[in-house]
Amino acid sequence: MRKHFKSIKFLEIFDEKDSIENQVKFLRNSIQNIGIEDREKIISYLKSGQMILFRPQIVADVLSEKEEWIGSTSIYSDGVWLWKDYLVHYLEKYNIQIPPEFILHAERNNWQSPKISSEREEKITDEILELSLIQESSN
Repeated sequence: MRKHFKSIKFLEIFDEKDSIENQVKFLRNSIQNIGIEDREKIISYLKSGQMILFRPQIVADVLSEKEEWIGSTSIYSDGVWLWKDYLVHYLEKYNIQIPPEFILHAERNNWQSPKISSEREEKITDEILELSLIQESSN
């Protein structure tokens, strides 16, 4: 299920509620050939994001043949986009596709995630929690 936020964009690589088989298929279809320099800039940008919501659930690499723990489901942001902690791993290891809109946004920010005001952070957190409650009640 795609998440529909009101005031923020979600950089989602797959739906965590989907089957492992569908996650693997989606990720394998997302592998692309972008230059290392651009990939390193994107990775740096993602790593410079601000943690918005700590979620201790750890995630395994669904493409790895061995059980490899790669991060958590904690949510990071730059105030405009959201992404999960484990996204960096998939970009570093598999060079997965990132939407051009996000890449252009990061480039406009000189590849450095801006500081998010406490008011904006609160609004983003409220929106995440509101959407989570809506999705839980519809299941």
